[in-house]
Amino acid sequence: MHNYLYCFDENYNKQALCSINSLLKNYKKEIRIFIVHKNPESFEKYKRLIEKNPNLHSLDIYKFDKQNIDFPNIEEAHVSEATYYRFFINEYLPKDIDEVFYLDADIICKNDPSANYDKFLSQLNKSKYAIAVKTEWKDNFTVDGYHDEFYRLDLTSKKYFNAGVMLINLNRWRDFKIQEHLVAEQKKLKGKISLWDQDVLNSYFDGQYVELNENLNYNLDIFVSSKIKNTFIKEVDKKILNKIIFIHYSGKSKPWSVKGAIHPSSKFYHINYYELFKKRYHIANNWKMLALTDFLMLIKNGEMKRVQYKSSYFFNVVKYLFS
Repeated sequence: MHNYLYCFDENYNKQALCSINSLLKNYKKEIRIFIVHKNPESFEKYKRLIEKNPNLHSLDIYKFDKQNIDFPNIEEAHVSEATYYRFFINEYLPKDIDEVFYLDADIICKNDPSANYDKFLSQLNKSKYAIAVKTEWKDNFTVDGYHDEFYRLDLTSKKYFNAGVMLINLNRWRDFKIQEHLVAEQKKLKGKISLWDQDVLNSYFDGQYVELNENLNYNLDIFVSSKIKNTFIKEVDKKILNKIIFIHYSGKSKPWSVKGAIHPSSKFYHINYYELFKKRYHIANNWKMLALTDFLMLIKNGEMKRVQYKSSYFFNVVKYLFS
């Protein structure tokens, strides 16, 4: 039985539901899903939309109830304190669970993960490490600019991983007392944290992990890829359809933002949203003034012609702005 974990709050209920829906429809057997949530009651009405899925063995939701914890650098960010909840999973998940695959709520499953789950779990169990992740940066200069993580966090490995997809050996997580180490690391790094829990995880593990392949964490930054030619976007679509397992909508611009919703690669999210809610677009920006500015600029620049379902998009944006 494969196990999956999500950590989120009420701001990501619909996004997480779309992610879970995409996961269930690509599996060919039953899976267990665990959720650590700030306000589980807010997810009840959404849970009903998936709980009868034949591939869902069980769905267990735990209320994050720890008090007086400092979650650094979340003010005016596109993430919430829930991004730190995974540090405390050994206090919530059943003790008889040996491993779990953690997924961010902004991830869509496009192909069956089961073979890769088993493959990398085997590699992880044969190793001495507690996690398997995908390295995102190996030096300071990448295609999307300069990164200071190696010096800011004093990483001796010169490797920085994306924490949106993590295969976790829970026995080692418990035995190595990783929760306590991460809490201590967070306090130590408080003034240096830029990328939230991901910085803390990288600082603690510092290259000590099993490497996942790109198919299990395909980072798709809508803001970056929107500047790239359509021929490249078509190649991305072809790659996703044939090969990619987990599409990770990393970055600030998301498929549910006013600007991100019309990006061609957002369709993989909106397909799942339509299956669940029978609506073409999900609009849920964090900041309405930014959403309004983006909407007006799209109209001014003639980009509305890129929108496939114009009336539905227009209606959902206006509804969001005046809600």
